[in-house]
Amino acid sequence: MVSFWQHWPNRAAALYGKRNHAETAFSMIQRLFGYRLRCRTEIGRKNEVQAKLSIFNLFLLARKENFDGT
Repeated sequence: MVSFWQHWPNRAAALYGKRNHAETAFSMIQRLFGYRLRCRTEIGRKNEVQAKLSIFNLFLLARKENFDGT
């Protein structure tokens, strides 16, 4: 990893920025809905995660509209 940062600092910074955005989004989702999944089956867990992501996206859209004043 150190070698990657030394040889390609621009690429490393871009990748680290993407990771930072992803971790921030996961942190926000966990803060809003909790970190535990309540479903026992694999299909149920996938559905629960998809529902949380959909609701989180709606939350961000609603928040954006409030800040834009539209």
